[in-house]
Amino acid sequence: MIIAKNIFGKIIELAFTAIIGGFIAIYVFGTSQLEYKDGFKEQYFDIPAKVPDDLVIQYKGKKIENISVYDFAIYNRTFKDLKDVTIYFEVTGKKGINIPQIINRGVYSPSRLPENIGIHEVVQKEKNIYAFKIDVIKQTGSNSYYLARFIFEGKVNPNINISIPKNAGVDIKEYSQWREYTILISFLIGIILIFIITISLIDGRQNKSIWSKRKQRLIDVLDKTKSETLSENTICEIIDNYEDEFEPKTPYFYKKFTNIVKKLKSNKTLDDE
Repeated sequence: MIIAKNIFGKIIELAFTAIIGGFIAIYVFGTSQLEYKDGFKEQYFDIPAKVPDDLVIQYKGKKIENISVYDFAIYNRTFKDLKDVTIYFEVTGKKGINIPQIINRGVYSPSRLPENIGIHEVVQKEKNIYAFKIDVIKQTGSNSYYLARFIFEGKVNPNINISIPKNAGVDIKEYSQWREYTILISFLIGIILIFIITISLIDGRQNKSIWSKRKQRLIDVLDKTKSETLSENTICEIIDNYEDEFEPKTPYFYKKFTNIVKKLKSNKTLDDE
């Protein structure tokens, strides 16, 4: 039973250390990974069929049939701001359909930040590849994002692939819920472990106090009978046997805590000398 308790305590200690170490590792050495969600709306203007002649859509003085919009929501859910990130967008046509003319493109900051500050388009030699350099991508969490928007002429969107060069030190992947679940689960486990450790420390302190009082009462009783029937050696033997038989086992974390305190006091004494 005692061995089982020690093993359980060791498992909890290792789990707690792993969680704390994991958060520190993510914060200091965490992967610089962006995430994205994409979406599009074809035939952006839902024009009723009965009024095609009453409404005219123009681009640069030329009549166009409609526009289509392709959006990327880009998230930085790491624990740090990312500097000098260039994001590439490759536009490709859908099967049997040519790439429509691009009307507008841009990357925009979250609403809480000044729009377009530190965001520059980088002209590319390759056709249908667009790149935007962002001086600093601030942490966004899950509730805000950088918006990359492409507007095309016509009723059909092309395909767009988003990427970051492999040697850039930053990666970008499709948005996943695993990070939120992992952080939430780790937080809940951490709270439970803190509760268990706190209870262990309180229980250990109370047990030690109760045991000290009981032991002192036994010593007082034996002292009263010392001169009559018991020798000093016999009293010491009784006390030792009493401790071995009845002293409650010290809770695992309380024992670890008191050992640490003893070591600190010992080191301080050595330093003072």
